[in-house]
Amino acid sequence: MGWNLFFRILKILGIGALIIAIFYVLFIFLVKKDIVVTPGTITTYQLKDLTILYISSCATTLALIVALLRDEIRNFFTSAKIVIKPKSPLILNEDYDKTLTTNIKAESYQVIVNVRNNGSLHVHSCSISLTDLVYIDLSAHSSLVDVSLAKNINWIGKNEPIAHLHSYGGKSDVSILQIKTNDASTTDESLSQPVKLFIGGIDVSIEHTPTKGSKWIATYMISYDSNRPIKYEIEIGWDGKWHDRLSEMLKNSFEIKEVKK
Repeated sequence: MGWNLFFRILKILGIGALIIAIFYVLFIFLVKKDIVVTPGTITTYQLKDLTILYISSCATTLALIVALLRDEIRNFFTSAKIVIKPKSPLILNEDYDKTLTTNIKAESYQVIVNVRNNGSLHVHSCSISLTDLVYIDLSAHSSLVDVSLAKNINWIGKNEPIAHLHSYGGKSDVSILQIKTNDASTTDESLSQPVKLFIGGIDVSIEHTPTKGSKWIATYMISYDSNRPIKYEIEIGWDGKWHDRLSEMLKNSFEIKEVKK
């Protein structure tokens, strides 16, 4: 915190010195070059007085600009800096009964991302939502999935879609994808998909049967109150099969990666 304040003060002093230097250079080229100091025209004292008057006028204009652009200038010195990273290096996380010591089996899988504020400005309202979802079949044909049914994505431990992120390291986790066993009972097992894939709250298994080689590209938007939204994309491939452990799931059936741009 102390070093950050020190560097911010240096930045302000540096910008102030630069502005004064620019004003003085403008005075030299726009005003002083046309002035000849002689007893019959203008004295050295009058030239100094004129220089002070010019700089004072520039300072008054600068103060007016600062007053009009106060928020923009403040954001230049203090701003939020949002960083999004998967909580696990493997991206996919495994949920299982932690009380078990033998016969451990996954109960569900999910993708959890960590949203962190490394900036100097507190974020009062941060939310994440699924804004675009594309399905690509085996023939590389792409189709848009209706995301109007996407549910609000609640932050882990808060049970609400809004998070507050403190400056210099405030963070929160959110689950953006889940693989779950189907709890719904049906008399016709052939019509029941035993495992469900939820992306942004949407059961994508309903519209497209998971097939090895097909994939989804999900685009999430992280919005917060002090800057433009940030886009986060992942690519998901799944053959629809369930495996009891994460290593088996990633080796045999499930692929996921961040889309870098």
